[in-house]
Amino acid sequence: MKARLSSKNLFWGVLSFLPLALYFLFLSEYAVNIPKWDDHALKAFILDFTQADGFFAKIATFFKQHNEHRIAFDRLITLIVYTLHGSIEYRWLMWVGNFTLIGLLILFWRLFYKNNIHFALFVPVSCLLFQLQLWENTFWGMASMQNFGVILFIFWTIYLISSENPRHFYLAVFAAFMAVFTSGNGILVLPICAVLLALQKRWQHLLIFGIISILLIFSYFYHYASPPSNPPLTGIGIKKIVLGFFLFIGSVADILPFRI
Repeated sequence: MKARLSSKNLFWGVLSFLPLALYFLFLSEYAVNIPKWDDHALKAFILDFTQADGFFAKIATFFKQHNEHRIAFDRLITLIVYTLHGSIEYRWLMWVGNFTLIGLLILFWRLFYKNNIHFALFVPVSCLLFQLQLWENTFWGMASMQNFGVILFIFWTIYLISSENPRHFYLAVFAAFMAVFTSGNGILVLPICAVLLALQKRWQHLLIFGIISILLIFSYFYHYASPPSNPPLTGIGIKKIVLGFFLFIGSVADILPFRI
């Protein structure tokens, strides 16, 4: 522990903290309490929640479909802010959303610490997480909670599911639930964790997680309706889906000799 607290490591720690400090300085300076685009959906949620009749009807408002997503996390935070503040303070939503990046930073720090990786290599992690190319999410309450929040829950789910501590499995299930109901792409954590459990030969946990995953997917798509703005899938075909996937992640964008 003494070695970890050396002056050299303290230097790298301060250097890692600088991007975070500058990031939140910009946030405090330029954030304004004005709703933007999908922020108005949070106002609609407050109306739905206050007008809902009965406990289960109120709970259902958290999981109501928003475009392709179920944004229960955003709605929960919005309700807390509304209750404390008396109105929706969008700057508070931005702060909560951006604070989820600190949760990611803590996770990566734990990984560096446990694996005894030199703290100098932690500086790029901080720079990548706290940089102003993220500005649109940074200054957008609803989007910062959804798009940063789902990454936080996905990474923590994977971290916890990989832990040898049996109690972490149940925390991973909770984190997976939060990932799924923060943004639609959170569903992808379910097959990833299933593969990790299979590789660890934790068959009992795999069975439990598989059943929970089926329930989560069923709950997500229960009464699901494809938004009218989405293009139809008719005629796309498997080939275009596969090629489109690799183009999207950038692996083959510059080497394909033809267009899809």
